[in-house]
Amino acid sequence: MALIDNDGERMVPEVHAGSLLYAEHVTRYLAAAPLVTGRRVLDIASGSGYGTHLLSQSAAHVTGVDVSATAVAYAQEVYGTDNNEFRVGDAMAIPLADDAVDVVVSFETIEHVADYAAFVAEVDRVLAPDGLFVLSTPNDTEFVQDNHFHLHQFTYDELVDLVRPRFAHVEPYFQATWKSVVLAPASVLSVEGPVETGTLNLCPLAPEQYLYFYLLCARRPVTETVEPLHALGGHYSDRVLHDQDLAHAAAVAQVEALRRRLVGPPD
Repeated sequence: MALIDNDGERMVPEVHAGSLLYAEHVTRYLAAAPLVTGRRVLDIASGSGYGTHLLSQSAAHVTGVDVSATAVAYAQEVYGTDNNEFRVGDAMAIPLADDAVDVVVSFETIEHVADYAAFVAEVDRVLAPDGLFVLSTPNDTEFVQDNHFHLHQFTYDELVDLVRPRFAHVEPYFQATWKSVVLAPASVLSVEGPVETGTLNLCPLAPEQYLYFYLLCARRPVTETVEPLHALGGHYSDRVLHDQDLAHAAAVAQVEALRRRLVGPPD
């Protein structure tokens, strides 16, 4: 079986299922699935291929493109179907013809691209005139700093200013992450998949606090809409967090004791 690197940046369901990373990534594709029904789709930076596969369940055809030959081989073996395919390619030189697709899906891609204006131009080239560009990327004001995988992170205004010259119509959505508290019977909490629970927002956020931007972009008015979606991921355990805090404190104490032996107490 083909292997894929688990570098902490690429989401691989067989590795990350049940984690917060898994929930964040999967919800982006689940939200986009209704937008691609019956359409030709490009999933740029398709990674392990799970998202391409998910979209192909409703799309006419999905092409997943990724710069990593290893990821493409893994995706083709694990997620290849009759109506999807995976190709090696660069986001700044997408291996598709002009006007080849009706929807371009780009999740957590643009922050990795050296020439992000060239990337948007390539999306413009391969997208049909009435097509839809679905784009997500971290919010620079909220996301962790100094992520060595990210070449540039965007504020909301920067991102919209980047895409608007080619896609005059932009409908913004946002992806936020909370700790989530659910009270329900075991029959609801023990099964993966949709559950019927009411959601109370007891911690409303200001616009600049959203962790990710999620834009629908087009040359024509955007008529598509994204339904709100709430996913539970990354089980919260007080016991585990307490034990982790104790282990961290012990490690810090060991480092400080070693430093004192080597260089003496601080001035």
